[in-house]
Amino acid sequence: MRQARQKRAGRSRAPITPSQAFFRMKRPSLKAGRMVHCESPLEGDFVLRCDFDDLISAVQEQPDRLEYKREGKSRRYTPDFRVTRNQNSHLVEVKPEQKLACEDVRDKLEFVQSLYAENGETLEIVTDRDIRQEPLLSNLKLLKRYRRRDLMGFQGAQIVGDLRHVLPATVDQLASLITGGRATVLGLIAAGHLSCDLDLPFEQAITHITTKIQGEQK
Repeated sequence: MRQARQKRAGRSRAPITPSQAFFRMKRPSLKAGRMVHCESPLEGDFVLRCDFDDLISAVQEQPDRLEYKREGKSRRYTPDFRVTRNQNSHLVEVKPEQKLACEDVRDKLEFVQSLYAENGETLEIVTDRDIRQEPLLSNLKLLKRYRRRDLMGFQGAQIVGDLRHVLPATVDQLASLITGGRATVLGLIAAGHLSCDLDLPFEQAITHITTKIQGEQK
């Protein structure tokens, strides 16, 4: 078996080194419970996607450093994220599809994927084509703007409870019935009290009460 070591101790490296100082950002994440360091806008969009994915419970940036030897040289690789989905975690490399057109990039990623596989780990490669699907991504960015703390708890559940008799309904139909209009409806969706098909424009989406809230109010 080829020699490779994984080091785990929180974030394994700083997001940007002086020689790479082209971009950096922090993205607030409910799934991480803090600000997440990102090295590109694409990574930031990936964190946003994770935040609104009900199957994902945790996100950790630059979680592991893999040390290995190839062609007689010592090398290191750090994946972008570790994601926990359905209580199972796996590693994620976020990479623009254009960069995957480079044979050297593909070769390196395929090699480290095989090293992780030997240790029972999965490295998933996620591209801009996967992350930046529309109108989904634009919808999520809009929901992020309307995320409100006061709607995440009892108050939000109470508002939805008062709307049960008119659901399912369109976003605009609900907006005409409640204080705050469309902003409140989007805030309730962002808080998870209402659900709708986020692959559709909000003008076409039909909102439903979430299964969780429905169960609590029976």
